[in-house]
Amino acid sequence: MYEIAVVDKFVGMHALPDEAPHRHEFKVEVVVLGERLGEGNILVDFRELKASLRAVLAPLEGKNLLELPFWEGGVPSTEAIARFVYRGLERCAWDRPLTLSRVTVWESEGARVSYYE
Repeated sequence: MYEIAVVDKFVGMHALPDEAPHRHEFKVEVVVLGERLGEGNILVDFRELKASLRAVLAPLEGKNLLELPFWEGGVPSTEAIARFVYRGLERCAWDRPLTLSRVTVWESEGARVSYYE
């Protein structure tokens, strides 16, 4: 079994109900698993995986996340962001059998959330 991860970042503003809105540079890691290497003796091209992640993050980039309709419960917590990215990546069509393992979102160097199903 192979595990491949890519990381990207986006800037967004969010807040919990008892906080003032504040800005973060969120770091997002995506981990996929697969058993068989394909053409080029690779599981998946890092560029392909990163492009999929970038496409899911694009609607969030530079936005006030509080104004977006994506959040179950209406609050763009780091947990909700991780779930949003995971579910967005589930809809990506890769040309080989991959399993989406988890998405991890850091809102700061010492604070992160992972989501998986």
